[in-house]
Amino acid sequence: MAHDGTAAQAVAHDGTAAARARDGARNTAGKAPAVGEPSGTRLANGERLELTGSGGTPPGGGGTAGTGFRVVPRPGAGPEPYVYTRTDSRLEVQPAGRTGTLPATTVGTGTGGTDSTGGTGTGGPSSTGGTAKPAAPAARPVEFTQPVKLQLTNATHTGFQISVWNRTTWQWFNVRELQSKNYGMAHLPSGDYFTVGALTDGSRPGHLITASFTVQDKALTVPLDARTTREVALTPDDPTAQLESSSVTMRLPGGDTVGHLGAQGGSVKVTPFSLRGASLRVHQALVRKGSSVNNPSPYRYDLFRVFKRTLPASPKVQVRTAELARTTVSARPSGADSTAVITSQRSTDFQGAPLSSRVRLPYRVVEYATPGDFILQTVAHPDGGYLYSPFRIPVVGANPDVTFGAAPFANRACTGSETYVHDGMLHLREHCAFGDASGNQGIDFNAVEDLTYAVDGVTVDEVRNRDTIGVWQHRIGRSGVPHTLTRTIRQQGDPTRLTPVQTHEWSFTPPSAGLSAVPFTEVDLRVDGLDDRNRAGAAPVTVTATASSRTRNLTSAVTGVEFSTDDGGTWTALPLEGSGTTATARLTVPRDARAVSLRATGTSSDGSGLRRTIVRAFHGPERQGDGNPGGIGAIKIGKVVVNGGRVIAPALVHDPATAPYRVTFEVTDREGVESSGVRLRRGSADRPDAVLDTRRPFCVKENLTTNLCTAEFALDARGALGRNALAGEWAVDAWARSRDGAGVTRQSGVGTAQILRQTRVTIAGPPDTVTRGRSFAVTGIAGIADWSTGRWNALPGTPVDLEYRRPNVTAWTRAATVRTGQTGAINSVQKAAFNANWRWLLPRTEGVGAALSPAYYVVVR
Repeated sequence: MAHDGTAAQAVAHDGTAAARARDGARNTAGKAPAVGEPSGTRLANGERLELTGSGGTPPGGGGTAGTGFRVVPRPGAGPEPYVYTRTDSRLEVQPAGRTGTLPATTVGTGTGGTDSTGGTGTGGPSSTGGTAKPAAPAARPVEFTQPVKLQLTNATHTGFQISVWNRTTWQWFNVRELQSKNYGMAHLPSGDYFTVGALTDGSRPGHLITASFTVQDKALTVPLDARTTREVALTPDDPTAQLESSSVTMRLPGGDTVGHLGAQGGSVKVTPFSLRGASLRVHQALVRKGSSVNNPSPYRYDLFRVFKRTLPASPKVQVRTAELARTTVSARPSGADSTAVITSQRSTDFQGAPLSSRVRLPYRVVEYATPGDFILQTVAHPDGGYLYSPFRIPVVGANPDVTFGAAPFANRACTGSETYVHDGMLHLREHCAFGDASGNQGIDFNAVEDLTYAVDGVTVDEVRNRDTIGVWQHRIGRSGVPHTLTRTIRQQGDPTRLTPVQTHEWSFTPPSAGLSAVPFTEVDLRVDGLDDRNRAGAAPVTVTATASSRTRNLTSAVTGVEFSTDDGGTWTALPLEGSGTTATARLTVPRDARAVSLRATGTSSDGSGLRRTIVRAFHGPERQGDGNPGGIGAIKIGKVVVNGGRVIAPALVHDPATAPYRVTFEVTDREGVESSGVRLRRGSADRPDAVLDTRRPFCVKENLTTNLCTAEFALDARGALGRNALAGEWAVDAWARSRDGAGVTRQSGVGTAQILRQTRVTIAGPPDTVTRGRSFAVTGIAGIADWSTGRWNALPGTPVDLEYRRPNVTAWTRAATVRTGQTGAINSVQKAAFNANWRWLLPRTEGVGAALSPAYYVVVR
């Protein structure tokens, strides 16, 4: 992914055009990658495929689109397995189905290729509805002469890809896969070839099956035998650890890659090989057995190894924890507790797919990582905020802590920012509106900005509601006189989020000619003493303000820091300690404050200055209660219904082929709905025991004042919940913003849902015919899903009803109620008196769903 060290960033380094060009052509370790807008599309299993810039950086910040990629899981479920093949012109991703084959998705990667529909490949539609530049047509292979059948044998799968390369030129050849028949067909000229069959399965290990063959003057069948593969594993010496996900990528000598990502414990098997110029990259994450999104592991192993040229016959590597890098990694929510997707990418050439994990925020683990290789991590919040860490190289032993999401969230100049003056034109691109106080860069896809530009006190340009990603330009006109630029960023997501509004008021005198940095003064703010939800307690917090200038040869100083507990209605100055570049202040936050806003000022030696305001920079001690109908304007939320009012009894492992659950609700506002959101929680609004996020709702205006909104979520009981105690009633929180911006509301506990453990009951009975007056036994076994283990357990000590229904009768009648034994067994003896269907009914109880056995028909003679 590219490192777009463009004008503003480079000029800010040393103020020269040469530096700008030099920084734009290189990347240095420790520097955060360029960030920008992701480009992606939805896979057949509901997950999102996002193309990213060259080199593996977060997407959209420049560089060659599509060189890297990642898959973002669906809300409410963990990542699914998939296989992929990437050449210099195309990327094909095949997701795994649980019960059948799902379609593959093919996109171009910027240098040519054809998509799965036969059209020209692209980088995929952007999240704002744009379309990436079409890829150039791929060069046609020549001289297809002999049909070659590539036959999968001894293989079980729910999707596969087969690729072929010429072993002399390493040209890739297309293979037409027949998924239902376990083979692929290619037409190849004479030569030596190497093939890889990549198999994926939603419930079994994945496979990379390799073979070499030679085409001469006749048709050929090449077997791809799964029995030749061996499990690839990096196994720590901790017996409590289990595999969470793995990324195994084979890089061919020509640079193409084929790989498998196994999620939710999916391992990968690979055929041992010896091939000059090839390598196998293994990246695996392990967590404590029994953990889940809402029952998090206290540790996480992030293990990485490259097998160069040769994969041995026994590719299992034992790893000693004492020889790993140890880092405490934490992530804080930007508002209310939520889930997030954390990705981890290893090595600087980014040839593999990153590992993705859905986690609960706040999040804290001890990370044990393979030392010596770069790690780039991202945290994607559900409401559009992305945070990107700088590259780090872990070393053996203790490493500095890593924190994502330390308040205050605010715009910060970042790699890829472009703010400079060129030949009298001011260029502004400050797209990192979601950076945190820990130094992580970030973007906010729900943010818009207003700009007001004034020269010598006269407003010359105003822009409203523009996105924060693009470039704004304005000709300076008069130089040598004071200029001011006021930039107000407003996030459009959940109203509970911190930093809903932030303002920069820059005063400066711009240069009149050439290429130069704009002499903006900056004041960065950090707050120490907050908890893992960015909340202040009874003890004082320390506010640190640091001033700097975008022009390196200037000196800067902090001139003031103020705070407010009423969203900026009134301000109180803080006494500062220190002078010059850095100043600190101690603040005891009032007990009844729900949030604290900060305002800071600074000046530089050329007379330029800044007043920076961050509304709701961090939470105060006052808790956010249940059922608080907060908001402004007339907008209201009502008629919240989850799953059509029916009980949710989720499967232990979610099948992506099944329909998602739905939350419907009405929003009352004459102007329509600009944005909205829903989360489900178990427990209090302020500190819930568990949370489930949904996809962004889709709203349709039904009449003049009413909008019907629908949100969806998947639910994997084992991966997302993981604790039986979470079964029962869940509350629904919802928020909405009106299209005109005048109304916003957030309501806690506006609806409920019953999320219960699945149960099942079997039935067995007498022979089909029973003599009248004789007794017969009806038996069965009752079981219940165990969310903590992912297995079915016996259900002891539970009343079960035996029911019957005579022919031509619609109603069922209860014949007996019995309790299950320790093994879940049930038994009832009945006297044969009439023909009837018999069944067991396991009634719904607290936290446990109902179940019916199949009907068993008994004929009485």
